[in-house]
Amino acid sequence: MATYDLTKRPSSYPHSQVVNDTPVKTVSAVFNGVDMTTKKGSALALNDVFELISVPAGAYVLSVACKVTTVEGGTCTFDVGDDATVDGYLDGVDGNTLANVQSFTADTTEAFGAGKLYTAANTIDLKLISGTAAALVVALSATYIMTTPLAA
Repeated sequence: MATYDLTKRPSSYPHSQVVNDTPVKTVSAVFNGVDMTTKKGSALALNDVFELISVPAGAYVLSVACKVTTVEGGTCTFDVGDDATVDGYLDGVDGNTLANVQSFTADTTEAFGAGKLYTAANTIDLKLISGTAAALVVALSATYIMTTPLAA
């Protein structure tokens, strides 16, 4: 059985390759309940949705992670998703636990646990699903790879 070194291009190879040196991006944002209340102009309420991370068309989101850095101190749960599936990445995150939560885990159960391709630009959102988030602070990040072909 023959093996071929695909890093060496034979002269008869039918097409060229274009390599992007930095196809993977990680974007971070912070949800701060005090700042969001000021921006909204009223108390945060159930079903409020906060667009936190922009995702360009052609991006395949590999993973979303969040870390509660300041707990709410009362009832507070939230989802992380997009406009199509509000809990697609993280479902029912406890706003009173200082913990890292990942969308991609060994026992992935979320809708986008194995990632999602965005053919149109979108946002990754935090949606308040119970309690309040007046004091909550959450660091959120999304890692994606651009899948749009580069010009040869």
